[in-house]
Amino acid sequence: MNEKILVLDFGGQYDQLIARKVREQHVYTEIKGYNHISPAEIEEKGYKGIIFTGGPNSVYEESSPKCDPVIFELGIPILGICYGDQLMAHLLGGQVKGAEAQSEYGKTKVFMTGSMLFEGIPEESTCWMSHTDYIAKLPEGFSSIAATGKCSYAAMEDAKRKLGTALEKIVKVKDSSIRQRLLHLQICLDKLLTELKQEKLVKLAEERRRREEEAQKQKEADARAKKEREKN
Repeated sequence: MNEKILVLDFGGQYDQLIARKVREQHVYTEIKGYNHISPAEIEEKGYKGIIFTGGPNSVYEESSPKCDPVIFELGIPILGICYGDQLMAHLLGGQVKGAEAQSEYGKTKVFMTGSMLFEGIPEESTCWMSHTDYIAKLPEGFSSIAATGKCSYAAMEDAKRKLGTALEKIVKVKDSSIRQRLLHLQICLDKLLTELKQEKLVKLAEERRRREEEAQKQKEADARAKKEREKN
């Protein structure tokens, strides 16, 4: 088994979804909790790449989940999503802060700067953002490869160490076949997450409409009952 990807879970909602999208590209994938596998085991198992999932925490909090930084010294390419992206920046000497004015949610314009990571992707693209923290300072050796109107470091990479981030996703893969598949994964995830959020909005609207109809029916029933009482 030459192509094998590790999904390292930090408590995000989409670990199974991420693994499924990689498997759909005919790449064997395993999911492990961030504290359930050591760097030595990762190296021994021969993973070709690692994906850090998102998570609900802020990386700068004392109790937030963190992996062993030795993982960055294994020479294995890493793709980080949301929390995973910010965790890499934090552990490698960058700075992550509470977003405040920099927070972004929903469809966001992203401007690429020509990295190999974005081959086949328009320089100006739209992705789905949902974050209340942001990378305020890049780790040493990293450069920005994409930005939004509010976030200067929407993507970063360190090509020398085979590390990089893409729209809160990390990737710089040595094997071109896997790199292309992970690029496809990135596009699929953006599209699928957008669809999931849209479906959720539709369901919420339907639920609100149902409650309003029930309330109206109850109001009409109460009015009829009041009239009956007045007749009697």
